[in-house]
Amino acid sequence: MKIKLLSIMLILLLLAACAGRTPDRSIPGGRAKLGAGMFDSCLSPEEAELAALINRARAARGLPAVPVTASLHAVAKWHVIDLSLHTPHLGKTDDRGKQCTLHSWSPMGKGRGEWQALCYTSDHRYSKGMWSKPREVTGYPAEGFENIYTVVQGSDLKPVIPATVLAKWESSPSTGDLMYELGIWRNSNWKAMGIGIHGSYASLWFGNLDDDRGEVTGCSLKK
Repeated sequence: MKIKLLSIMLILLLLAACAGRTPDRSIPGGRAKLGAGMFDSCLSPEEAELAALINRARAARGLPAVPVTASLHAVAKWHVIDLSLHTPHLGKTDDRGKQCTLHSWSPMGKGRGEWQALCYTSDHRYSKGMWSKPREVTGYPAEGFENIYTVVQGSDLKPVIPATVLAKWESSPSTGDLMYELGIWRNSNWKAMGIGIHGSYASLWFGNLDDDRGEVTGCSLKK
């Protein structure tokens, strides 16, 4: 009877310990959870192609390549998955009635990337909420800055073509300047980059501190 009671108590203690455990948000060497689904801690062929195109274009401008790192890759990937599944930008507004944009995040972060909801508006009132996402989601030790892209046309979902994404970002001074360290981003000296593609969305992040979680490579290169 005593042995049975001790066994039950041990099981209850183990369950309590698991329930109180903080979700693991580290990416290297594992897979990040998304409810019942998952995404790999490596770059899809499209993500790897977009990263290569960006670094090639930077090199043509005399800028160094920026490594795609685990923390910023995770932030970018979570964001495009959130945009695809929960559409925090569609038909939603802030408390002033201003439309939420593609930089927005849904309230569905619990148990996933642990992000806080954000309705990002075109007047950039909530820019700090967006810049803090790398710290919030992965513990990256600096602010991050994002380019975002979608090919959703009405009710049609179109595949993301990396060369088209780059051309679109280059066509706008705000997104082009971020990639090539021009204008307000001059001398940013980016140390880390994140690329995420999911559904009809692409996300690019930059940060100016090294990422201690290291670099990520293409999924086909992983052993």
